[in-house]
Amino acid sequence: DGNMIIYRSADGLISLAGTTISAFQMAGTSLLWRGQTRHGTPGLNITTGRFRSAIDNMMLYVLAPEGSTESSTTVLRYAFSLGQWSRLTYDQAGNLRSIFKEPDGTLVAGDDTGNIWQLDTGTQDDGSNIAVSFLTPIADGGNPLAYKDPFDLQIHAYTGGRTATANLYKDGATDADWTGTFSTTTPSVFRFQSDDLG
Repeated sequence: DGNMIIYRSADGLISLAGTTISAFQMAGTSLLWRGQTRHGTPGLNITTGRFRSAIDNMMLYVLAPEGSTESSTTVLRYAFSLGQWSRLTYDQAGNLRSIFKEPDGTLVAGDDTGNIWQLDTGTQDDGSNIAVSFLTPIADGGNPLAYKDPFDLQIHAYTGGRTATANLYKDGATDADWTGTFSTTTPSVFRFQSDDLG
């Protein structure tokens, strides 16, 4: 992309820009790249997996084969401007085998059933709102065994002016204990009072 090449080596992703070579930032995904399961997500198949990637709109998209399969429905996306990874799954597709940015900027992926899917378009995925799951560290405050009182829920986000809904689940419940909506026009922190959660 321009004067930058990103390729996969035995050490992970490497970027080559001009004459500068450096290991790619893997924060938040480093254990997956070592083949280890993390928060119920299988590690990447770094031995026989089929890795393909494309850069589109300041984002790096990497087809990420999880578990022991050669390919899967998972795409890892890296936002250059934020320095953050996100994990996208396309369960309606077959196992993703190729990804390509068309000359007009359209990002497409092909699966093993012969279908072509357009990625990264609109504000929904296959007609459904896009869900994001946050897992808090077990060692909140550096003291995992101490009782904690909730005071507020802070979300650092950028919604592009669109409304997002946050659901707070307690102790692995399937029904939300609290729901709130927020909207941001710049990357900022939105704070909810949660001290009545109990």
